[in-house]
Amino acid sequence: MAFVSYAQNFEDVMLWRALRHVERGFWVDVGAADPDVLSVTRAFSERGWHGINIEPAERPFRLLRQSRPDDINLQVAAGDTQGEIRLFVVDDANGLTTTDAAIAAAHAEHGYRITPATVLVTTLAEICAAHVTGPVHFLKIDVEGGEKAVIAGADFVRFRPWIVLVESTAPDSQFQTHAEWEHLLLEAGYSFAYFDGLNRFYLAEERAAELLPHFQSPPNVFDDFVRAGDMTAEARTAAAEARTVAAEAAYARATARASAADAETEAAKLHAAYLEVRASAAEDRVTALTSSTSWRLTRPMRSIVYRSRRLLGYPSPSPMQSIIYRCRRLLLHPRLSLLLRIAYRTRRLLRHPRLSPLLRIARRVRTLLRRTARQVPSLSAPLQMPEWKMSSFRMLEDEAVMAVRAQAALTYAQACRGHAFKPRA
Repeated sequence: MAFVSYAQNFEDVMLWRALRHVERGFWVDVGAADPDVLSVTRAFSERGWHGINIEPAERPFRLLRQSRPDDINLQVAAGDTQGEIRLFVVDDANGLTTTDAAIAAAHAEHGYRITPATVLVTTLAEICAAHVTGPVHFLKIDVEGGEKAVIAGADFVRFRPWIVLVESTAPDSQFQTHAEWEHLLLEAGYSFAYFDGLNRFYLAEERAAELLPHFQSPPNVFDDFVRAGDMTAEARTAAAEARTVAAEAAYARATARASAADAETEAAKLHAAYLEVRASAAEDRVTALTSSTSWRLTRPMRSIVYRSRRLLGYPSPSPMQSIIYRCRRLLLHPRLSLLLRIAYRTRRLLRHPRLSPLLRIARRVRTLLRRTARQVPSLSAPLQMPEWKMSSFRMLEDEAVMAVRAQAALTYAQACRGHAFKPRA
């Protein structure tokens, strides 16, 4: 897994390169500041290390106490004496708090808000004597102008960090300030190892042969590390990719629903076309019926019957029921039966060959209607159809009734017209 660097200038990458073989090491961080932002020690804390975090400012110390409960967090300033000291807290920046009044004034000129405070100060030797019980693998000093006092208050005879890392430029500049305090480290048995443009790395003489080879080159690709900011960008990229995948899935679902809706629309169109064909065929049949010769010839009779029925207020049964009922009443009427008997007997008396087919048809129709009348209850359900079709069936019904009546009258007239009664020989 790649090493995640949280430090400002890859200081943690250089320290990890030299100390990665140490398990659960120990550090002393003077001027710890924020526990996460630009932190030299967070990567080591994630790997099981712990140490002493010295931070006199209130806000970063509160964050340290919350984020590093396993560490030793001290809200004091480190110097060359014990007592109290004037602290200039830079409220709107991380890591710029200082005990140097001139540096605080320069920050104020650049627009930073400065809050003076009085805090306790003690020496690094006293802190180590109270809390250090084993080897110190690295000491990091970043106190914005107070480096000489911190180094002067350390006991490098009793407590010897393997690596000492000191910020060696003036705040917000490249001006190097190590000439003020470097001699103290050299006199304590430390040798210069590496300068990264912001910090100077020193090695204890007894560890130099082991650690110096790790400081021959700056951080590079072989250190297998990534910046924490890049990890955040990668997380944002991954989240954006996840949102893109979700949006594509939603688009696919919407497309599928649209395709299904299109298919349903096409099916509805086909069904509508089928119904149109059926309606057109029905209209063609009605047109053929209304264009026939019989329809035109019987129009006056239909009109009379239809208007008479409306005037008399007759109910409107179903067309089939109406035809069967009216034809049955007509053919079974006593007077019509008398006419048919008279015509039949007249044919027999006169032996008229032309009347025989008509009478035979009339008898067959009457027999058929008698048989059909028994099935009328099964035809009692009214037909569901448009009003214009119902009117057409009513007119057809009237036409059938008038045709039967006309046929009966014709039979009677032919039987009686111009023939004298002649008894049989």
